[in-house]
Amino acid sequence: MILPRGRALLLACGLVLGIGGPAAAVDISPHRALYSMTLGTTKQSSGVVAARGSMAFEWGETCDGWTVEQRYKAQHALR
Repeated sequence: MILPRGRALLLACGLVLGIGGPAAAVDISPHRALYSMTLGTTKQSSGVVAARGSMAFEWGETCDGWTVEQRYKAQHALR
């Protein structure tokens, strides 16, 4: 069986940690993260000369599950 790269890595970590069986309980804390983004490089033919923005990511707990909220703001400059 061939697994995608991410799944193969998770499986390998699970085997090393001895959790290859049923899912083990994990404590995950709700959190909020804010990221600032800027364009590092661009191709000459793309027509984009600059880009910047921000991303907000929030992971929260509800009575019977989790919520995920993502917000993006982006600005770009064209040739």
